[in-house]
Amino acid sequence: MFEYHAWVTIRARPVMRTLGEGQAVIDTFRRVGEVAPGSYGVLYLRDDEDPTGKANESQVLVMRHGLVSQQSDSFLSPCVPMIEDPED
Repeated sequence: MFEYHAWVTIRARPVMRTLGEGQAVIDTFRRVGEVAPGSYGVLYLRDDEDPTGKANESQVLVMRHGLVSQQSDSFLSPCVPMIEDPED
């Protein structure tokens, strides 16, 4: 068996949202599962400007056997106050 393990943190600037580059990261993660169906891993997401009400929580894409599902993360959420101080 041959395995790749990686940890990548990408902090997107607002221009990346406009250009859709953040979505490219998610698409690549999903594509790995399609190409290598035995793959597993997690991809953490946070959008502090999320229009669907998830701005104060981290989301995690979980890949098991190449299949990806999105779940709310309980380790880092709610982001304020778990990992950030409230703004005064």
